[in-house]
Amino acid sequence: MPTFRRVSVRVSGAAMLRPGDMAASTPDPDTVYYTKTSMPHVCDVSIAGPFYPLESIVQQIHRRCAREGSLPALPVLHETIQSVGIVSFGHIIAPLPDGHHMTIQVIREKNAGVAAFLRGCPPNSPRPVYTILKQICHPDHEELLAGSWPFEYIPTLDVDIVRTLLSKDSANQEARRILDEWRARKQPGEMVSDFMAEGLFVGQLCDSKAVQKQILLVHFDDGKVNRNGVIGY
Repeated sequence: MPTFRRVSVRVSGAAMLRPGDMAASTPDPDTVYYTKTSMPHVCDVSIAGPFYPLESIVQQIHRRCAREGSLPALPVLHETIQSVGIVSFGHIIAPLPDGHHMTIQVIREKNAGVAAFLRGCPPNSPRPVYTILKQICHPDHEELLAGSWPFEYIPTLDVDIVRTLLSKDSANQEARRILDEWRARKQPGEMVSDFMAEGLFVGQLCDSKAVQKQILLVHFDDGKVNRNGVIGY
């Protein structure tokens, strides 16, 4: 098993070619920003955001690194942000005390409507949005859950942002439309089902043994502090 001791960061090519260039560090007004945190050793992938103002994303990455005990990542994170800005930041691979690692990536979604809504929210006020997420389950997640799995989440390989919307009804409707596409493309033996959880749509693609392969879900976020340590209003 590899032991991770060094911090690694990735920035955009534009920032590396033009350090200090304002064009490389100015946020696109029509883009919203999330973080995606992956810890492969515990099969955990999580999405946090969208963030506004953009500087709060740095606070979230800092808090996540500190919470997980990756103190060597903190000076590298802040040196990188001071050098290229958060807009050009790609990801940081942070070593953990047990020899494993955590990757925190900045995810960008071109979404003019949501970006305008976030800009227009008064300071220290709720910023409710609904994000459709696609979760790829770990192929052995049922065996892991049946054992001594100590966590509440389903063991996961990856999570992707599908789309962010501003109303629950429109997000549920769009997620249902996407699941209909899954249903039309499913392979022989696969099963597609859906249900509502606290008013939010959840869809599932399962194999012939009813084991979950992918989950499509609507996630609500209002900018408050959540389990990932996001600094909210």
